[in-house]
Amino acid sequence: MDEVVDLKSMFKFFWKRRKQLLYIAISVFVFANIVFFIRNDFVFSNVGKVKMALEATSSRVASYNDLIKSDTIINSAISISNIDVNSEIIKRNVSVSASDGSRIYTITLNYKNRDDGKKLCELIINEFINHIGMYDGNNAVFFDSVSTTGGPINFSIIKNELLYFTIGCMVSFCYCFALFFLDNKIKSINELMKYNILGIIDDSKNSVCLIKTKIKLSCVGKVIFLSTARDINCKNDILRLVNEFSKDSKTIFIDTNIRNNKTKNIGYANLLDTYKDDFSKYISKYDNYDVFDFGTSNKECEILLSSKNNEKLLRELSKKYDYIIVYNSNVIDYSDSLILSKLCDCNYMIVGINQTDKRDFQKSVDVYKQIGTDVNGIIIIDKEKSNRGVIWKIKKWN
Repeated sequence: MDEVVDLKSMFKFFWKRRKQLLYIAISVFVFANIVFFIRNDFVFSNVGKVKMALEATSSRVASYNDLIKSDTIINSAISISNIDVNSEIIKRNVSVSASDGSRIYTITLNYKNRDDGKKLCELIINEFINHIGMYDGNNAVFFDSVSTTGGPINFSIIKNELLYFTIGCMVSFCYCFALFFLDNKIKSINELMKYNILGIIDDSKNSVCLIKTKIKLSCVGKVIFLSTARDINCKNDILRLVNEFSKDSKTIFIDTNIRNNKTKNIGYANLLDTYKDDFSKYISKYDNYDVFDFGTSNKECEILLSSKNNEKLLRELSKKYDYIIVYNSNVIDYSDSLILSKLCDCNYMIVGINQTDKRDFQKSVDVYKQIGTDVNGIIIIDKEKSNRGVIWKIKKWN
């Protein structure tokens, strides 16, 4: 099956998971804040001003930066302060700046502890003033005492929270993108365009009517076989289609999923096991159409379905009903659908959007081809469009 990225189906996929996206974004947002506050990586800026005899130039400021970062000044200030800190950390966070022509030089030290940072900055400035005269004869004095910023310079409530929420949104969208592209379900009708699509069963009354009309106009025959690659949520939709056929035609529905039957009611399986000409007691009445209940038998399903009794039953039903709709829910795992498709006049597959796996569907089509059975058409079931209000009256199906 050709890979087609449908933007509309992608949007629907994301919209369906909008709450999940929001929860992930909020979780990442909260986690980022917790980590930040636990690590306590707040940095405060300590600033002191020094007045010098010589005017500032770019080369002089660069030289003073080298001087203030020297081991002599930094190690001396640390030694006097008795603060346990790595000198390399101080070197990376201390700097000298000044405007060209100005005699006021600003010395800045960014440090995580407010009080220790201020103390270290004062000592570094003192050591710098003591060494500046020996360096180039420039006399320097404290012009302004060291001041510390009121709040951390690396934390802005608006910027940080916006950053964390943006990261959360990115994580949630990446997660959803991964789900979308790793999910191998059929997501839109565009992926099935090369097949004969009969229509999409949705909330409108015309949807099943249109499908019924297309099936009747095809004139393939009265025994209609419906199957799914693997069991999906389509039972209500099949009921609507059967009910639509019964409005103007005598219709009987046979659910051949006798493997799934857990009841002891007599029905289809019992009749295949021991065929009787009068099989009215095996049939149940629902609205305008008849239904063969599952029934029970100790024999293998393949043996029952491929028996002469099954052929005989369908032949007799064809005399009494205008349409016989036969349903089986698993082409992939069992041979039941393959056996039944040979006995029916036409073969239609039901595909559920965001339910049917692409590989399962393609494998089903290939398996049908291998036994010489054509897939005459595709019926689309969309859970978001399909009428979920219909009450399924065959309780055994639930």
